[in-house]
Amino acid sequence: MTFVLGLSGSLRLASASSGMLRAASNNLPHGAKMQLANIQNLPLFNQDIDALGKTPDSVRTFRENATAADAFLFSIPVNSNGISGPLKNALDWGYKNYGLNGMNVFSGKVFAVMGVGQVNSPNHHYSAHLKDWARSMNMKIVDKTIYVNRNSVECNAFDQNGNVVNEEIKEDLRKLMEEIVNVSMDKREGNSFSISNFKGYSQQGETFSF
Repeated sequence: MTFVLGLSGSLRLASASSGMLRAASNNLPHGAKMQLANIQNLPLFNQDIDALGKTPDSVRTFRENATAADAFLFSIPVNSNGISGPLKNALDWGYKNYGLNGMNVFSGKVFAVMGVGQVNSPNHHYSAHLKDWARSMNMKIVDKTIYVNRNSVECNAFDQNGNVVNEEIKEDLRKLMEEIVNVSMDKREGNSFSISNFKGYSQQGETFSF
């Protein structure tokens, strides 16, 4: 069984980034389970908190789930070509880590990322930053990603609560989850892998690939 932990870069209640993760968790292939990490209650990262033995339960739970995960799926808002504050804070709690004897909870795990933005055709910066981070964490990167323009009326990707309503996007999420499982299995079996595919949505019936 492959355990995938989903991390959203947005804390909004009707976040489309979180909606992508919910849709992914509802379109899992056989042999996978998925959980969405709660990063909203994590305090601002401060190594002194661990050093003083005052690690809060929210951090302990996040680290325990991250340690148990085989793979991570990041869903990020594409607004500044960087990592959002809440997500960066969670990443710091995961690898600058006195609470687990300095263990990096991301090392050796599988990494995948998808994005939600407000333009039809994004550049690669939105995912490149996180992929660079993943490489520095010694993670196995799934190159396939999905990008959705949430403002495209023609695409009609989300409802008012941030839930994915586009069936083609749901199908591509299912395929992405299949690839995450496959890469996780290859990693466990010691096989090499090479997956490269970018798919984005801007208008109904129109997709673009890099």
